[in-house]
Amino acid sequence: MSLYNLVQFESTGNDWIIYKHPATEVNTKSKLIVTTGQIAILVHNGKIESIKEEGSYTLDTELLPFAKSIVKTVYGRNNPYPLEIYYVNKRVKLDLLWGTSDPINILDPIYKIQLRIRARGQLGIKLSDYQYFLQTLVGTLIKGSYVTFSVLQDYFRGTINQRVKKVISTYMINNQITYFEIDTHLDEIQKAFQDSITEELEKFGFDVLNLSIESINVPDEDLEKLNDILHKKAEYDQLGDNVYRTTRGYDVLEEGAKNNNSAGAFVGVGLGLD
Repeated sequence: MSLYNLVQFESTGNDWIIYKHPATEVNTKSKLIVTTGQIAILVHNGKIESIKEEGSYTLDTELLPFAKSIVKTVYGRNNPYPLEIYYVNKRVKLDLLWGTSDPINILDPIYKIQLRIRARGQLGIKLSDYQYFLQTLVGTLIKGSYVTFSVLQDYFRGTINQRVKKVISTYMINNQITYFEIDTHLDEIQKAFQDSITEELEKFGFDVLNLSIESINVPDEDLEKLNDILHKKAEYDQLGDNVYRTTRGYDVLEEGAKNNNSAGAFVGVGLGLD
């Protein structure tokens, strides 16, 4: 254990959420420095004793009442007492990326084919209830001295995937829209997803400031299947039932001739004509 007379944290980046200072002992002459965009949380025996905004403080017994008994016990105001000090990042993080790790298997409500839909986008959050976050998640997420946004991103990846899958599939089914219509409903899907994520992240002390869906897509082979159905449907609509069936019959004959390279392929094939 080491005694720190000056406690401060000069962050070198903006990826951190919580930083645990290495100080484990202070005394009544120790100074605490909290810079712009930070909050300092002072913990003793697992209990939050004080929360300090930007400024400079002397860690005396007036700031930390529990220390009075320690000072009296050891008969000296300069004797050290144990303390954990955490710095919290108050700044907003607007560039958290999210994306589905696995495709969303959805039966297209209109064309009845299975689609593998993926989605990705960006998320902006801010830690608001830092006391709750410190008491519930820091022990799980801290790596060394830090809890970073990268670690948080990994922690919530499963939740985000689950929520976006449910929102997209539910919206398509309930509103009976095909994949080709998703872009025209993107605002509604995005809002439903943000509401869902906000509800979840608030449980851990975070505010969701913004959420965007940059892309909802399917593999090329799924898109080809959909396009093929659309082309056939357009052809059917233009030609009508009888002409369409006749045309398809000729297509079958032509394909059979190519495959067998013989006029005999026509034997026994009917066009359904009188």
